[in-house]
Amino acid sequence: MSRERFTQITCSLRFDDKPSREARVATNKMAHVQELFDLWSKALRENYLPYEFLCVDEQLFLFKGRCGFKQYIPTKPRSKYGLKLFLLCCCRTSYCCNIQLYTGKAPGGAAEKNQGQRVVLDLVEYLGNQSGRNVTTDNFFTSLMLGEALLKKNISLVGTMRKNRKEIPSAFLPSKSRTAFSSYFGHKPDFTLVSYVLKKGKAVVLLSSMCFSQEVDEESQEEKPEIVTHYNRTKAGVDTGSADWKLQCSSENL
Repeated sequence: MSRERFTQITCSLRFDDKPSREARVATNKMAHVQELFDLWSKALRENYLPYEFLCVDEQLFLFKGRCGFKQYIPTKPRSKYGLKLFLLCCCRTSYCCNIQLYTGKAPGGAAEKNQGQRVVLDLVEYLGNQSGRNVTTDNFFTSLMLGEALLKKNISLVGTMRKNRKEIPSAFLPSKSRTAFSSYFGHKPDFTLVSYVLKKGKAVVLLSSMCFSQEVDEESQEEKPEIVTHYNRTKAGVDTGSADWKLQCSSENL
């Protein structure tokens, strides 16, 4: 196929019924491409059986066209404008097993509560209740409520937590009185909470329903707990996968 022919096709290509688009967009911001996106996400789920360790994260993919749900995230190092996607990836291969596009709050609707929990449960729903897998998440998603909901599906959780979570005891929060590389552990049925001091005055808090050991890596100067080591090993699954995609900037309009 020649370049001119390809350009002609892409300029004329449509994925939905244009006459009825306006009515559908009023209730679904993705009406232009919803059917195509659903086919893509279905193919991701059906064509690969993930290994035991999974990771959920968000990624902002550069997009410069006009779009009702384009996001601006100033903290991103490179792409500050683009489409925000929630990804479920296999940690071993970085394959994207499931995907969800963030379109903002529904037209006329209220802001969503517990969005992180809802996203994770949506992404793992297709795995059923007997998968026996583990999911790693960052502090946007992780909560005790999420961990309990995942356990009902026979899925364990390891993730960092935001310091303002009410389930975190005050002793686990950052304190200048704690020495670097020290760890506090807390336990309740099915869960372990660990507070690890990266450096004096700074602590990271993690929740786990998979790792319960209080052992630390004594061979390393940093003496990281097993939970922290597992988190560091599995958290990069989404970042690696999205880098492999090498998505290019687009100026097409949605």
